[in-house]
Amino acid sequence: MRIFNHIGAFSALIVIVLIGASCASRQTREHLADIESYIDSRPDSALVAIRQIDTTTLRGRAVKAKYSLLHAIALDKNYIDTADTRIIQPAVDWYARHGSPEEKLKANYYLGVSHFNGERYNEAVIAYTKAEEYSKKTDNYWLLGLLCTGLADTFTKTKEYSRSTPYIDKSIEYFERCGITGYVNHQRFRKAQNLVNRREWDKALSYYEDILHNPSITSPLRESIETNYAMALLTSPNPDTQKSLLLLDNVFLEKGSLENYNQYGAYAFTLKEAGREKESADIFRQMRSDCGPDDVYLNYWMHRSLLSEGDYRGAYTLLHSVFLKSDSIDRMSYVNSISHARDEFLSKDNVNKSLTIENNRKKTIIFELLLILLLIVAYMAFWRMRTIHHKEIDRLAATINAYEDEVKRLEFENMSKNSSIEKLNKSKNKARFAFISDLYMIISRKGSSSPEIIAKDIKDKVQELRSNPDAQKDFEYLLDKECDGVMRKLRREFPLLSEDEYRLASFIFAGFDNNFLSVLMNSVSQDSLRMAKSRLKKKIMRSSSEIKDVFLGYF
Repeated sequence: MRIFNHIGAFSALIVIVLIGASCASRQTREHLADIESYIDSRPDSALVAIRQIDTTTLRGRAVKAKYSLLHAIALDKNYIDTADTRIIQPAVDWYARHGSPEEKLKANYYLGVSHFNGERYNEAVIAYTKAEEYSKKTDNYWLLGLLCTGLADTFTKTKEYSRSTPYIDKSIEYFERCGITGYVNHQRFRKAQNLVNRREWDKALSYYEDILHNPSITSPLRESIETNYAMALLTSPNPDTQKSLLLLDNVFLEKGSLENYNQYGAYAFTLKEAGREKESADIFRQMRSDCGPDDVYLNYWMHRSLLSEGDYRGAYTLLHSVFLKSDSIDRMSYVNSISHARDEFLSKDNVNKSLTIENNRKKTIIFELLLILLLIVAYMAFWRMRTIHHKEIDRLAATINAYEDEVKRLEFENMSKNSSIEKLNKSKNKARFAFISDLYMIISRKGSSSPEIIAKDIKDKVQELRSNPDAQKDFEYLLDKECDGVMRKLRREFPLLSEDEYRLASFIFAGFDNNFLSVLMNSVSQDSLRMAKSRLKKKIMRSSSEIKDVFLGYF
């Protein structure tokens, strides 16, 4: 009897413990939901509340995932950069199978943020790309703007400026939809910087002007934009020292300081150009005292000053020191500087006849060195142009042959009497002939026109087809009509494929050979084409589509 009494008491204790744990878990979920409701408006309070949660009360992977995600969001919104992916990983793992598209996007985005903070840019771009897969399934424009900003920042860090451009434009579009003017202005600033990085000088300087005419841009962002605009004016192929000085003067007047020694060096240089020698000398003296005589920024801007004075030997020595000691200054500035140094030297060499024999000897040495360098560069450029020209001729000939071979192959298939392939040829030939019918007359001119002219006409026509969505739609319509709706089925079964993958699939279904496919898809080589086909085939093979064998049959 006592045994039963002990068992009953133990059971009652277990029930009480379970009820208590359940209540604690429910309270934790409610607490997390409450934090989520104000994390955007009061992120500092949200972070304090999250840090006060006893993690031992977190029961179940769903609750741990929610805590993980909110913790990562709170840190980011409070400008606390963490590279520890363990904070967000529980959310990534859980939401991968159970979360909504927006939760999946958020988890992968903040994983990307952690990798970015740790300078693991390869991992960051992978996480951001995973997040991007869910971008079409949410209308949270604020979150989409952050994601595009993250991708743009990652490509900028790896100096892939052309790839960051579309994401900067998208982020501006998303933030404009949210009506968040501050973020829009910051992204426009980034776009101007990106144009400078891409050496699109006219666009960059014009864009800076447009930004600064926007009355919604206020301090301290306005001063940062003015400073970067001034630096762009100085490092462009046609430097404008007067305008740059006006901008830097204004920033210095407003803030009482500049952001870094590179900007101080630029300011000293523009002051000297304007004849404000004492102010310039004071800044250079202070930089030498703070940074030492070997600082790259000091030497770079001193070299620019010496150039304007005509001291080419001294300028060359300083510039050589900069190249040896650091890569931190933009190489673009170096190249422009060297170009201007050469032009100034050649133009001034004829007017400085009154210099002493020693100065003339120094100038002659510098001139000879620059002339030798120029000849070497010119010879390398000539050899490179010649090599490119020969390769281009070979490529053009291959392009013409690819089209000609395709026409001949189609003609041969039409004459085929083999009944087993007659139906397949018939269904494909109509689509293929319709697609290249406009090119047949161009190819027929072979022998009467140069390969360059024929290939250019072909290239222009293919580019027109490739860039015209309606042309692709017409081609798919004809292909569907003759091949039992194969493209319509593919788009339905695989909605996440890119337009390039759909285009490649349509050409494969139409039966174009690899040479012709390489031209149509603008592939650099047959290997890259084979890789593209292989990736597409694997996506189809690994899918759960019940009709994937229909598509695989064309490969």
